[in-house]
Amino acid sequence: MKKFKLLLWVVPVVLLITALWGQFLPLNQKMYPKVVPSNIDLSSIKQVLFTSKYRWFSDAKGLWQVEWNGEIYQGDKAKIEQFLVEIESIRRLETVSRDQYVLGDLFPENWTTKLNFLDAEGKSLWIFILGKPSEDTLSRFSMLGGTSEVFLVERALIRSLEFDGDYWTDLRLLPNFEPQSIQTWEQISIFESNKKKWLPQKYYRGLVQGTPRWINKEGLWSKDGDQILFNLKKIQAVGRVQKEVKSWTPLFRWTSLNGTSWTVDVGPLEQDRYSLRTSAGNWWVQPWIIEGLIPSFIDP
Repeated sequence: MKKFKLLLWVVPVVLLITALWGQFLPLNQKMYPKVVPSNIDLSSIKQVLFTSKYRWFSDAKGLWQVEWNGEIYQGDKAKIEQFLVEIESIRRLETVSRDQYVLGDLFPENWTTKLNFLDAEGKSLWIFILGKPSEDTLSRFSMLGGTSEVFLVERALIRSLEFDGDYWTDLRLLPNFEPQSIQTWEQISIFESNKKKWLPQKYYRGLVQGTPRWINKEGLWSKDGDQILFNLKKIQAVGRVQKEVKSWTPLFRWTSLNGTSWTVDVGPLEQDRYSLRTSAGNWWVQPWIIEGLIPSFIDP
């Protein structure tokens, strides 16, 4: 009998504590339903349309491509696949009362993005519609295609969807660069930045006390040359240049033992950034990116 009376006290207390604890959990930890419908297999997604702005699609080789501004670019595999993994965990927050808002006010044209997820045959699997930010700007109004129920999603989780199409493209300056094959390295023209000036130089791969080094014509050698070349394959631009550049100046040339060469041309400085032209496209980069491609030499 005493045990039964004790249970009568304990059970309500436990339920009360559980309810109160739930009120203090962060929004993304509450057990709201997921945005992705339970019957969708994310591995079957082979194309994503972003309203009329741009689209991703998987080509015949299984590589992601991005169609944007009428052009097709190689997609950034890591960014795209990471998003497809992350969106599976995004949960709907509280449902919005339709009595408080007019649907058109929540999904104005300048803020609305409709994501249409399709399979390999082009069949639409599901549609996710994002509207404007909520009053506190921490979430965005959302809904699923084919329904009229409006709910909130945490804005930080879908922030990348607010970027332009080039965010999803491969922004590496020289993705096919082969650093280990380079034998000569030229700075072709004068480069000036932040009140510094670098004169044209030519560097060769040689030995300093038995150690491979990059050496200039004065016999000075660089400790950071190989690291610069290794990083060059990974360096990403801020974005793609979408306008005509009036003039280009040859800046760098790297040549391999078999004669293959990679070149970089530089355009004028505009709004604290330079335009660069490589075999992979035209890019916007910060001045320090170019400065970082110039080796520092020391006297042996």
